[in-house]
Amino acid sequence: MMVRLQLRYGVVFLMFFLILQACSAKAEVEQNNQPVPIPLPANIGSITVFEQHHNQIVVEHTASDTIEVLIEGLKQAKPSDISDPEYSGTPYRVELTGPKKKLVLELNDLTATASTDVSAKVYLILPGEERTRAWSLPSEWIQSLLRSEAEQAEPVIQLTLDEVNDSVTLAANRAIDKTSLEEALRTFMVIYPSAGDAASVYRLNWTDPRRVVIAFPYLPEGSVAEFKLDGVLTREGQSFQINSPLEGKLITIHQGLAWSGLQWVDPGGKMVREHAFPTAVSIMPASFSAHESEIIIYNHDIPAYRLDLKSGHVEDILSKEQIDVSELAVNDNGIGFTFSYSENKEQLYMVHGWETIYRVETNGGQKKLIYSSDLPIYGIASSPDGKHVAVLTDSSGSLGPYADLRVIDANGKLVSEFKMAAYSGHSDGWYFIYPVRWTDNERIEVPLVGSPSVAFFRGKATFHYKKGLQQKQGSESLSASDMAILKATIDGWDELDLIRALPRSEAAGERYIAVTLAGSGSWLIDREEQHARKLGSGPVIAWTPKGQVVYWHSTEGMSVDYISID
Repeated sequence: MMVRLQLRYGVVFLMFFLILQACSAKAEVEQNNQPVPIPLPANIGSITVFEQHHNQIVVEHTASDTIEVLIEGLKQAKPSDISDPEYSGTPYRVELTGPKKKLVLELNDLTATASTDVSAKVYLILPGEERTRAWSLPSEWIQSLLRSEAEQAEPVIQLTLDEVNDSVTLAANRAIDKTSLEEALRTFMVIYPSAGDAASVYRLNWTDPRRVVIAFPYLPEGSVAEFKLDGVLTREGQSFQINSPLEGKLITIHQGLAWSGLQWVDPGGKMVREHAFPTAVSIMPASFSAHESEIIIYNHDIPAYRLDLKSGHVEDILSKEQIDVSELAVNDNGIGFTFSYSENKEQLYMVHGWETIYRVETNGGQKKLIYSSDLPIYGIASSPDGKHVAVLTDSSGSLGPYADLRVIDANGKLVSEFKMAAYSGHSDGWYFIYPVRWTDNERIEVPLVGSPSVAFFRGKATFHYKKGLQQKQGSESLSASDMAILKATIDGWDELDLIRALPRSEAAGERYIAVTLAGSGSWLIDREEQHARKLGSGPVIAWTPKGQVVYWHSTEGMSVDYISID
């Protein structure tokens, strides 16, 4: 809790040597009441920017027209206060060199921060003075200095989300038409739970024509703001491309302290349990069963946790099984291994470095290398009895969307192989994990997502490990009435947004169904009340035997993939 409070309310002090010499606010006010221009050298021939801490050159300008623009910007720089503490952005050292004199400025680039008063500052101690002076500069000047090519690119807005300060910063390479931005926010802003007029919860802080911070100081406790920036234009009327750290067009801000993990909620909305997993990237079932009560959480920082959804008990697989994962090759999500348990949990199979498979006797038992693949391994699953393991490998050798299905026994002998059995649509060169599952000790299900050879978009193929292909079938879609509930609740919802639908039980007429929607997180449909309620920012994981729905939620924009076959 202390860490969260420090992150939310403490602003990192800018560790510039010059700023450390700044004294009281009163002295600074008196000083800045006497505007003084930056004393620029005559006939500047070069402007060089260095990284503050590593002394490496970031960019050097020697072209006279570029230098002229930058010098004119410095001449127009406005005197600024130095706060205590000073807001911290990206620090640089800027050297302006003339034939007889060199001037060194400290630069604080605040473009991608939540700073609501200025876009950048430069600092200098003037001759004969002891205290540091500061001047503010617009983001257009920063772009000319650091990213001069941005001016020639197509209009683009770069988004920075700050869940600590509940804000979204827009930094553009053109002047933003204010009216079009205000209209986009009025049109597309939604608050969950509803908080009346959405315009009452946010504030626009323009630091210059190219940069604005959308702050949410009045967002109700525990609520979420979602919006899109469709239709935002330049002053000349051109459309902006929006570069966001989030998937899709939807921009989400969660009120409250930074937190990421799993939450358990009953259908009435009561929070039953939560468990933080701040570095998680992927979640998978621990073993074959469609109703598996244990999952594995894979993380950026190596640990893999096995979690019992019924009890909430968590254990670190790597520590318990004493598995060495040093010098590990990782995939595009930063994961270098996956696990799959047999039904009795006494044995697990492990893919290590995406090329080799180990059989591990659990509880610290023997580990044996049983198989080395000539192609990258996309996914594995142990049969319920642990006697076989299903392996999906890249079909093309170029990390393409097709995957071959191989079945090997517990000693690593290849039992059967089916070419191009699975498909998950993506461009060559992307290393994703594919789900694979045994329905019993003979049949295996593999994904068919976006396959050009089938009529449905999401589905699966079933193989008998001896007899081959059994069937191909699409995933269950929502009923017309379920879709009507979502459309009535979520403005602009489209059927294609559906990733996963998970009823509370298989019983006909079940009241509740939890769904995962692309770019919108998880929702709970109440068929009796004819309403859908937002659950979390990420995917639905499972229903527990007690009727609680488990889902991923993050107040800091952290996303995870749930990799499974339903």
